[in-house]
Amino acid sequence: MHSRAESLLNGWKKHHGTAANYFITGADAVERRSFAEKMIRHLFCADECEKCAHCEKLARGIHPDLITVPKSGKSVGIEQARMLRNAIRHGPYSASHLVVLVPETETMTPEAIHSLLKSVEDASRNTLFIFCAPYREGIPTTLLSRCQQIPLPDATWDEREEKADILAKFRNKSLGDRIAAFEELAESTSLESNLDAMIGALYKDLRKGEHGRVGQLRSVFHAQRRIQMHVNAPLTMTNLAMDWKNV
Repeated sequence: MHSRAESLLNGWKKHHGTAANYFITGADAVERRSFAEKMIRHLFCADECEKCAHCEKLARGIHPDLITVPKSGKSVGIEQARMLRNAIRHGPYSASHLVVLVPETETMTPEAIHSLLKSVEDASRNTLFIFCAPYREGIPTTLLSRCQQIPLPDATWDEREEKADILAKFRNKSLGDRIAAFEELAESTSLESNLDAMIGALYKDLRKGEHGRVGQLRSVFHAQRRIQMHVNAPLTMTNLAMDWKNV
């Protein structure tokens, strides 16, 4: 997590309450999840002592008052949303509040979002939701309006330069060079993070009026969905290289 995100987190720690739900956007999937988990550690132990029962259970991934809503395949579906409604019915077990983390809100089906909204509306006052998504676009305003927004800052200059170097490998290259570059990316341990960064950069270009990026953005979204479905990464990235439209 870079310094500006750390500053945002420290400011939140000083001034937050526990009455609000939170919606985290921006950065990449790894950083959004990291930010949310640091919030959660502070919510359960303001001192973050790493020694108390709450800290130990969080570290072991067994805290009964933290519920993470996972994807099933490529999305969060109605079954996960219904299971959540049952799980939060009785409130917290050992802490002063129950925390629900939805790390990939953008993958929720319409039916799941409708069910989740009912959970948010009906939850007790000591139940707190933390949602994460790359962007607010596509998220129902009925959900956004029930959350305090936390837009994570863009990367630092050095990080932008690093991501720009990655994107430069794909733009205005021959097909052979693009395939080689995308295959190299497929072997990276941060493939999903890099795809998030590509989507963010393409959206920024669109906001500048570079409408030729629309085709590239669709191709990256398609590749991201296939990766989330655990389709063969090298094959997916090779197909992305072939679909990539130079502009």
